[in-house]
Amino acid sequence: MIETRRKHLAKLAMAAPLALLSQDRLWGQSKSASKATPPIYYDADGLIVHKGMDGGDTAQREGWYWFGVWIRKNVLSDPWTVPRQLSFQQVIGMLEPARDGVFYRHPKLKPWNNPYDKEFGFSRDQMIPLVAAMGVWGQTDSLRRLWNALPQDRVGGTKHTFNGEWQTVLGVRTVYTGDVVGPSTINHFRRAWGEDPIPASDGNGVGGEAELEANVALRLKAGLGDKDDTGDDLNLIVMLLMSLLRFKTPASSRATNVYAKNRPVTYGSFLGSYRSKYGLDLNVTAAEVRRRLDVGIESGWKTDASRVLGAVRWYHRQEVGANPQLADLYDPIVRAFLE
Repeated sequence: MIETRRKHLAKLAMAAPLALLSQDRLWGQSKSASKATPPIYYDADGLIVHKGMDGGDTAQREGWYWFGVWIRKNVLSDPWTVPRQLSFQQVIGMLEPARDGVFYRHPKLKPWNNPYDKEFGFSRDQMIPLVAAMGVWGQTDSLRRLWNALPQDRVGGTKHTFNGEWQTVLGVRTVYTGDVVGPSTINHFRRAWGEDPIPASDGNGVGGEAELEANVALRLKAGLGDKDDTGDDLNLIVMLLMSLLRFKTPASSRATNVYAKNRPVTYGSFLGSYRSKYGLDLNVTAAEVRRRLDVGIESGWKTDASRVLGAVRWYHRQEVGANPQLADLYDPIVRAFLE
């Protein structure tokens, strides 16, 4: 997700002051938020963006935000107290403007306002947190519309996200090229609309749980030796949390435990030491930030966040124009379920 944003960011001609107006209007603090944590970037309509009016991950961030807000309030009894201009229902209305199941990364900002664009369209990464959020907030009609609108291959019946195109044979649409909606994602949908995935008649339920465990193994392998690699952690965290909240299975419990205990440590677990030494330095390159961290870690810096929380902090760090409050939001959630 980050790489797509970065490639386009240099071309972006939007003015940042609009985002700053919304930020200042919605400034607030939660119990778990640092006093130094900056407010979330919003666009003029109140949707979450990144610095510079970057809407490349708006759908993903909204799903992440609202899923976390629901868990904080309804499971942990620790509500997120930072005020928000929009309700979740209003957000969904903007991301699904035609009420036809077709969701957008961002409904207005280019190039993310074309769901079918192969690079900037609505992908699996954007979809997974929104599915979880719609499920827990009871937005079942929108969730069902999304499922029904996903392009489906004529042969085999595999569903795909919108970011693709049809391949035709003799003028007949046969296969779609968007991201594959695989067994674990199917189980994620089922849990979201309140269906136990295991007794599913198509037999994919057990396969979906096995794929969830396999995804954990892949994430652990990818993180070995690369403290910067957190690109796939957020959505895996969402799927694991959903699998614990609804229709928990032995496989989902194992997957969660293995991930929590074995996720390799990232740079995010050393951000406290880094900030103490360098503060917030936005004038150095990403490579220099990593070099400083490597030197500090080698010199004996101690971790100040768990493996999973560190990954979340690193992904949402301010140095890449992200929203650190989205890490603060999940701090007690990670502590409750993923440590």
